[in-house]
Amino acid sequence: MAETEAATEATKEETNAQATALLDAAVGKMAHHEEQLLVVDVDAAWMEWDRERRGAQIGFKFQGQEYAVPATMPASFGIFYTRYCVRTEIVDGERKQVFDIPDDRFFELLAIVVGDDLAEMLSKSQMGFEFILDQIMRPVMQIWGLEVSGDTASVSGKNEPTPAS
Repeated sequence: MAETEAATEATKEETNAQATALLDAAVGKMAHHEEQLLVVDVDAAWMEWDRERRGAQIGFKFQGQEYAVPATMPASFGIFYTRYCVRTEIVDGERKQVFDIPDDRFFELLAIVVGDDLAEMLSKSQMGFEFILDQIMRPVMQIWGLEVSGDTASVSGKNEPTPAS
């Protein structure tokens, strides 16, 4: 009887060992699967997004040269815009977002919108600020999905940048 109990005990241990091995393997597969689910493949997403929009550009012709601006908002513009150019004010009891370009940041914003080369050319031209804002920057920003309303946007040294968090 002792042999039977020992054999039964050995069988139980073997069965438990097999069950433990199967559970460990299953947990390992689940953990690997969960790790894969937590990985966002930004490279693949960017390639697909870029492929769908490639070639879509806004063209400008200035002093006989052609310049192209992306038809979709670059991340650098979105970050700059929300950090330096938008503030919330209470107007007639309602919260309103106000577009305001800080004096010391206008050229930087222009370069983000139209590119360094065109920004440099425009800054050396006789074009006034209002013309550049209304005829170049505002239409690009509208294509990018930003509605800047009012006759003109204001430029104010009062709009201080917020510290990076």
